[in-house]
Amino acid sequence: MCSKYQRKKALQLYDQCKSISKVIQKLGYPTRQRLYDWIFERDYLPSKKTLRRKYNNTPDHPRHPSLKLKLETIHRCFELGENVQLVSEEIGYSRASIYTWRKKYILKGATALMNTGDDPRGKLPKGEPVSSKEVEQLKVQMQDMQLEIDILKETLDVLKKDPGVDMAALKNREKAVIIGVLKDKYSLPLLLQKLGLPKSSYYYQLKQINAPTKNATLRASILELFIETSKRYGYRRIHALLAKEGLRVSPHRISINRSGKEQAAKSSRQPVLHVQQYRHKI
Repeated sequence: MCSKYQRKKALQLYDQCKSISKVIQKLGYPTRQRLYDWIFERDYLPSKKTLRRKYNNTPDHPRHPSLKLKLETIHRCFELGENVQLVSEEIGYSRASIYTWRKKYILKGATALMNTGDDPRGKLPKGEPVSSKEVEQLKVQMQDMQLEIDILKETLDVLKKDPGVDMAALKNREKAVIIGVLKDKYSLPLLLQKLGLPKSSYYYQLKQINAPTKNATLRASILELFIETSKRYGYRRIHALLAKEGLRVSPHRISINRSGKEQAAKSSRQPVLHVQQYRHKI
């Protein structure tokens, strides 16, 4: 493999003597075919330099393009996925310029891409005062948007549901729960209208939510006895204690399951313990 210097020297010697054999005899390189290839590449092959397309600063192609063109180019290249090189050749601006526009847009937004032509200097037009009616409309829109945000938030916090769930798919009981949380912040008619719940349905669900559950007294008695017995008695002994207190219930209705034990463990009331003290005389 010959270096560029050796190739240049061999071609210079050939230009002087015009003999392939003398060049090989004097230098000792290259082969006859290789020297023929060098001569052919130098004298007969066209130059491989690519011609760059030049643009003049004309009204159709200014040096600093408009904001609209920059935003369209960024959208085509980085959102639609078009080839940057092809877009660059089409609009007549370099790839480096396109990437610079994108960097500025990410850091400071569309304002960073504006030129003086996008914001012409001169006398400012006289502004028009905003009417009180438009201000009220904006306030109503803001209140409506805040109400939607609060409803979605309570859907996630209270109901443990996806905040993107359709409001129409919620049950009346779930809507009543959301209204109960937000009624101190918003008026009841507004909440009913937003959730699409009739007033009668809301009060019916409210009554059902606040109604005492069936067997609430029995559950309270079972839990109290379970705690008093140091959380060790099963359903048979609890049934016997209930019978002593005059509560007749089937033993199969008594269940000291895991949830009951967890609820008892969380209770602040401690089990009744009898500790016998001994006194020793010394």
